[in-house]
Amino acid sequence: MTLTALVGMRKAAKVTQEEAAEILGCSRDTLRRWEKGRVDLPARAIPQLASLYNRKPEDILEVLGNPPFSPEATTDNTSS
Repeated sequence: MTLTALVGMRKAAKVTQEEAAEILGCSRDTLRRWEKGRVDLPARAIPQLASLYNRKPEDILEVLGNPPFSPEATTDNTSS
């Protein structure tokens, strides 16, 4: 997980940990743990963080080391 990137997104959006935690409905400590990678970020928080940080959910997934699903990457173009 690129923690610096997640913190960077928050700071770029000019949102403090306290503000983000209040909007996300979690404690500041929980948000800090997400940012430090001590606790996994719940899936429900991904679209909320994306909206709060003015990013796409895919951006958050990439920061977490989970690139978005690409149907093209799983298509088998071989013929039988």
